Amino acid sequence: MTDTILIFSEDIEFHLLSKHVLMASGYQVILITEEADATTAAIQRSPLAIVLDCRRESSAGVTICKALKNHPKTRSILIVAVVEKGNEAAYIKIVEAGADRVFHRPTDPADVIDFLHHYATNPARLQRYIIELPLTRIDTINRKVFFRDKQVILGQTQYLMLKCLLEIPGKIFRRDELIEAVWPDGTFVDDRTVDVHIGVLRKALREAGAGNMVRTVRGAGYTVDLEWLNSVSVP
Repeated sequence: MTDTILIFSEDIEFHLLSKHVLMASGYQVILITEEADATTAAIQRSPLAIVLDCRRESSAGVTICKALKNHPKTRSILIVAVVEKGNEAAYIKIVEAGADRVFHRPTDPADVIDFLHHYATNPARLQRYIIELPLTRIDTINRKVFFRDKQVILGQTQYLMLKCLLEIPGKIFRRDELIEAVWPDGTFVDDRTVDVHIGVLRKALREAGAGNMVRTVRGAGYTVDLEWLNSVSVP
Protein backbone atom coordinates (compact mmCIF):
# COMPACT_ATOMS: atom_id res chain seq x y z
CA MET A 1 0.00 0.00 0.00
CA THR A 2 1.37 3.42 -0.99
CA ASP A 3 1.92 5.83 1.89
CA THR A 4 0.16 9.19 1.63
CA ILE A 5 1.79 12.53 2.43
CA LEU A 6 -0.25 15.69 2.99
CA ILE A 7 1.44 18.97 2.15
CA PHE A 8 0.21 22.31 3.43
CA SER A 9 1.62 25.42 1.81
CA GLU A 10 0.40 28.82 0.71
CA ASP A 11 3.23 28.97 -1.85
CA ILE A 12 2.51 27.32 -5.20
CA GLU A 13 6.19 26.75 -6.04
CA PHE A 14 6.78 24.87 -2.79
CA HIS A 15 3.62 22.86 -3.50
CA LEU A 16 4.63 21.81 -6.98
CA LEU A 17 8.27 21.02 -6.17
CA SER A 18 7.37 19.00 -3.07
CA LYS A 19 4.67 17.08 -4.92
CA HIS A 20 7.02 16.24 -7.79
CA VAL A 21 9.82 15.02 -5.50
CA LEU A 22 7.55 12.97 -3.22
CA MET A 23 5.63 11.34 -6.07
CA ALA A 24 8.92 10.45 -7.77
CA SER A 25 9.87 8.68 -4.54
CA GLY A 26 6.71 6.58 -4.57
CA TYR A 27 4.42 8.51 -2.24
CA GLN A 28 0.85 9.55 -2.91
CA VAL A 29 0.64 13.31 -2.38
CA ILE A 30 -2.34 15.47 -1.44
CA LEU A 31 -1.97 19.23 -1.48
CA ILE A 32 -3.75 21.50 1.01
CA THR A 33 -3.87 25.26 0.58
CA GLU A 34 -6.48 26.22 3.18
CA GLU A 35 -5.75 26.09 6.91
CA ALA A 36 -9.33 25.01 7.69
CA ASP A 37 -9.02 21.89 5.49
CA ALA A 38 -5.95 20.36 7.17
CA THR A 39 -7.54 18.46 10.07
CA THR A 40 -10.41 17.13 7.95
CA ALA A 41 -8.00 15.90 5.28
CA ALA A 42 -5.80 14.24 7.90
CA ILE A 43 -8.76 12.38 9.41
CA GLN A 44 -10.08 11.24 6.04
CA ARG A 45 -6.73 10.21 4.52
CA SER A 46 -4.77 8.85 7.53
CA PRO A 47 -1.43 9.94 6.02
CA LEU A 48 2.02 8.71 6.95
CA ALA A 49 3.03 12.33 7.50
CA ILE A 50 2.03 15.95 7.03
CA VAL A 51 4.51 18.49 5.69
CA LEU A 52 3.88 22.07 6.87
CA ASP A 53 5.44 24.96 4.98
CA CYS A 54 5.79 27.61 7.71
CA ARG A 55 6.17 31.08 6.24
CA ARG A 56 7.42 34.11 8.16
CA GLU A 57 4.33 36.12 7.26
CA SER A 58 1.83 33.42 8.31
CA SER A 59 0.98 31.58 11.53
CA ALA A 60 -1.05 28.92 9.72
CA GLY A 61 1.58 26.19 10.11
CA VAL A 62 1.69 26.54 13.90
CA THR A 63 -2.11 26.70 14.10
CA ILE A 64 -2.49 23.54 12.02
CA CYS A 65 0.18 21.71 14.00
CA LYS A 66 -1.52 22.51 17.32
CA ALA A 67 -4.91 21.44 15.97
CA LEU A 68 -3.58 18.12 14.68
CA LYS A 69 -1.72 17.30 17.89
CA ASN A 70 -4.79 18.13 19.99
CA HIS A 71 -7.21 16.02 17.95
CA PRO A 72 -7.54 12.37 19.10
CA LYS A 73 -7.67 11.07 15.52
CA THR A 74 -4.61 12.95 14.23
CA ARG A 75 -2.26 13.46 17.18
CA SER A 76 -0.12 10.43 16.29
CA ILE A 77 0.50 11.51 12.68
CA LEU A 78 4.09 12.49 11.94
CA ILE A 79 4.42 16.25 11.36
CA VAL A 80 7.35 17.62 9.38
CA ALA A 81 7.77 21.41 9.28
CA VAL A 82 9.89 23.66 7.09
CA VAL A 83 10.92 27.05 8.53
CA GLU A 84 13.24 29.81 7.39
CA LYS A 85 16.85 29.43 8.46
CA GLY A 86 17.77 31.84 11.25
CA ASN A 87 14.18 32.35 12.39
CA GLU A 88 14.64 30.84 15.86
CA ALA A 89 11.32 32.20 17.14
CA ALA A 90 9.43 30.33 14.40
CA TYR A 91 11.49 27.21 15.07
CA ILE A 92 10.66 27.19 18.77
CA LYS A 93 6.96 27.90 18.13
CA ILE A 94 6.54 24.98 15.72
CA VAL A 95 8.46 22.58 17.99
CA GLU A 96 6.35 23.62 20.97
CA ALA A 97 3.24 23.13 18.83
CA GLY A 98 4.26 19.49 18.42
CA ALA A 99 6.23 19.20 15.15
CA ASP A 100 8.25 15.98 15.09
CA ARG A 101 10.96 17.14 12.68
CA VAL A 102 11.89 20.63 11.51
CA PHE A 103 13.91 21.40 8.38
CA HIS A 104 15.35 24.81 7.55
CA ARG A 105 14.70 26.54 4.24
CA PRO A 106 16.35 26.25 1.76
CA THR A 107 15.79 22.53 2.21
CA ASP A 108 17.35 19.71 0.23
CA PRO A 109 14.33 17.57 -0.78
CA ALA A 110 16.52 14.47 -0.47
CA ASP A 111 16.86 15.08 3.28
CA VAL A 112 13.08 15.15 3.70
CA ILE A 113 12.69 11.99 1.61
CA ASP A 114 15.36 10.20 3.64
CA PHE A 115 13.63 11.13 6.87
CA LEU A 116 10.20 9.96 5.66
CA HIS A 117 11.68 6.74 4.31
CA HIS A 118 13.43 6.09 7.62
CA TYR A 119 10.17 6.57 9.49
CA ALA A 120 8.13 4.47 7.04
CA THR A 121 10.55 1.54 7.10
CA ASN A 122 11.69 1.64 10.72
CA PRO A 123 11.10 -1.87 12.12
CA ALA A 124 10.28 -0.36 15.51
CA ARG A 125 6.96 0.78 14.04
CA LEU A 126 5.96 -2.87 13.57
CA GLN A 127 7.35 -4.39 16.75
CA ARG A 128 5.00 -4.84 19.69
CA TYR A 129 6.13 -4.94 23.26
CA ILE A 130 5.29 -3.22 26.49
CA ILE A 131 7.75 -1.26 28.61
CA GLU A 132 6.58 -1.02 32.21
CA LEU A 133 7.82 0.96 35.18
CA PRO A 134 5.99 2.02 38.34
CA LEU A 135 2.71 3.64 37.20
CA THR A 136 4.10 3.94 33.65
CA ARG A 137 3.87 1.79 30.52
CA ILE A 138 4.49 2.14 26.79
CA ASP A 139 2.70 0.21 24.04
CA THR A 140 5.22 0.50 21.21
CA ILE A 141 3.07 -0.71 18.32
CA ASN A 142 0.48 1.98 19.01
CA ARG A 143 3.11 4.46 20.22
CA LYS A 144 1.14 5.24 23.34
CA VAL A 145 2.43 6.16 26.80
CA PHE A 146 0.32 5.80 29.93
CA PHE A 147 0.83 7.20 33.42
CA ARG A 148 -1.58 6.05 36.13
CA ASP A 149 -3.55 4.44 33.26
CA LYS A 150 -4.04 7.86 31.66
CA GLN A 151 -2.59 8.40 28.19
CA VAL A 152 0.19 10.97 27.94
CA ILE A 153 -0.32 12.92 24.70
CA LEU A 154 3.04 13.12 22.92
CA GLY A 155 4.34 14.00 19.49
CA GLN A 156 6.51 11.45 17.69
CA THR A 157 9.81 13.01 18.72
CA GLN A 158 8.82 13.32 22.37
CA TYR A 159 7.51 9.74 22.31
CA LEU A 160 10.83 8.43 20.96
CA MET A 161 12.77 10.43 23.55
CA LEU A 162 10.73 9.09 26.45
CA LYS A 163 10.84 5.55 25.06
CA CYS A 164 14.64 5.78 24.91
CA LEU A 165 14.83 7.01 28.52
CA LEU A 166 12.40 4.37 29.80
CA GLU A 167 14.10 1.45 28.05
CA ILE A 168 17.10 1.84 30.39
CA PRO A 169 15.59 3.54 33.46
CA GLY A 170 18.14 5.29 35.63
CA LYS A 171 20.74 5.58 32.86
CA ILE A 172 21.89 9.14 32.22
CA PHE A 173 21.58 9.79 28.49
CA ARG A 174 23.88 12.36 26.97
CA ARG A 175 22.33 14.65 24.37
CA ASP A 176 24.28 12.99 21.57
CA GLU A 177 22.90 9.60 22.65
CA LEU A 178 19.34 10.93 22.47
CA ILE A 179 20.07 12.41 19.04
CA GLU A 180 21.35 9.05 17.81
CA ALA A 181 18.31 7.22 19.21
CA VAL A 182 15.64 9.64 17.99
CA TRP A 183 16.79 11.21 14.72
CA PRO A 184 17.80 9.42 11.49
CA ASP A 185 21.49 8.93 10.70
CA GLY A 186 23.08 11.97 9.12
CA THR A 187 20.51 14.41 10.49
CA PHE A 188 22.09 17.52 12.00
CA VAL A 189 20.58 18.21 15.41
CA ASP A 190 22.22 20.44 18.02
CA ASP A 191 21.96 20.41 21.82
CA ARG A 192 19.50 23.31 21.75
CA THR A 193 17.06 21.21 19.71
CA VAL A 194 17.27 18.37 22.23
CA ASP A 195 16.60 20.77 25.11
CA VAL A 196 13.57 22.28 23.36
CA HIS A 197 12.06 18.83 22.78
CA ILE A 198 12.76 17.82 26.39
CA GLY A 199 10.86 20.95 27.43
CA VAL A 200 7.89 19.94 25.29
CA LEU A 201 8.06 16.40 26.71
CA ARG A 202 8.08 17.70 30.28
CA LYS A 203 5.08 19.91 29.58
CA ALA A 204 3.10 16.88 28.34
CA LEU A 205 4.19 14.81 31.33
CA ARG A 206 3.25 17.62 33.70
CA GLU A 207 -0.25 17.76 32.19
CA ALA A 208 -0.56 14.02 32.91
CA GLY A 209 0.64 14.43 36.50
CA ALA A 210 4.15 13.12 35.82
CA GLY A 211 6.07 16.38 35.62
CA ASN A 212 9.06 15.10 37.62
CA MET A 213 9.63 11.92 35.60
CA VAL A 214 12.50 13.28 33.50
CA ARG A 215 15.39 14.73 35.50
CA THR A 216 18.26 16.88 34.28
CA VAL A 217 21.72 15.80 35.42
CA ARG A 218 23.80 18.95 35.22
CA GLY A 219 26.70 18.62 32.80
CA ALA A 220 25.71 15.07 31.85
CA GLY A 221 22.25 14.78 30.28
CA TYR A 222 18.80 13.44 31.12
CA THR A 223 17.42 10.42 32.97
CA VAL A 224 14.19 8.92 34.25
CA ASP A 225 13.91 9.72 37.96
CA LEU A 226 13.30 6.25 39.39
CA GLU A 227 13.36 7.53 42.95
CA TRP A 228 10.48 9.88 42.17
CA LEU A 229 8.53 7.17 40.30
CA ASN A 230 8.93 4.74 43.18
CA SER A 231 7.89 7.38 45.71
CA VAL A 232 4.65 8.28 43.92
CA SER A 233 3.76 4.61 43.41
CA VAL A 234 3.63 3.98 47.16
CA PRO A 235 -0.03 3.93 48.30
